[in-house]
Formats: sequence, C-alpha cells, structure tokens
Amino acid sequence: MSLDEIRIAAKRLRGLQQKASATVAAQGKDWQRELVAIRREIASGVAELSATARRWSPPGEDAHEQADLVESVNAVRRALAMHQASWPAVSLKPLDPDFKASVAQVREAYDALFAQLDALEGRVARTDLRGRRP
Repeated sequence: MSLDEIRIAAKRLRGLQQKASATVAAQGKDWQRELVAIRREIASGVAELSATARRWSPPGEDAHEQADLVESVNAVRRALAMHQASWPAVSLKPLDPDFKASVAQVREAYDALFAQLDALEGRVARTDLRGRRP
C-alpha cells in the first residue's frame, strides 16, 4: 500500500464532494435526488479511503504516522457526517451562512488531509532503503 494509493482515494473523494457542491449550486432538475446519489458515493469513498489508510505501513519505525493519517481521514469523515446530518438534501439552503460555514469545515478537513499527505510523501521520499531517515 502506497501513499499514492491513499492520495488517489482522497482525490476521488474530494472530486465527489466538488461534484456535490456543483450540483447544489446549479440546482438543476432533480438536483436533490442527484445529491443523495452523490452522497452515497461519498460514503463509499470515505470507507475506501479509511481502509486504504489503515493498510498503509510507513517505512522505518514511524508507526505514529499511520495513526496520524488515520486520524486525518477520520476528521474528513466527521466533517462530512456532520455536514450531511445538518443539511439533508431536502432541506438544504445553499445561501444560508451556516451552510456555507459547514461546507468550509469540510474543505478545511480535506485541506489538512492533503497537507499531511504532502508532508508524509516528503518524509517517505527521504527514507533510505533500510527504512532509516538520513
């Protein structure tokens, strides 16, 4: 399991979240039904990302890095769960300041996860073949 696989799963999930945001913004025909379908895909993506992060083994003796990564994934999961629970598709109000704040919290959780992945990739790249840091 590589960090690349984790990043791919995270990007897929973030893409689904962006698709959900675009669906809400456009409010086309049956947008609420479409949003519910996208949210189901998001739930599946969160499960995939979580499983992928749990399977990752950091090089060397930095087991805390996996725990930190799993916690970042869990922060995304919590932010998404709170957002979706607070804003069901049928009662969603895109212009409501509380809705916008909730969306911002989800984005912040994603940003923190990607920042952590960037930092991990930098450290892993500097690890020599014996698993030690230079």
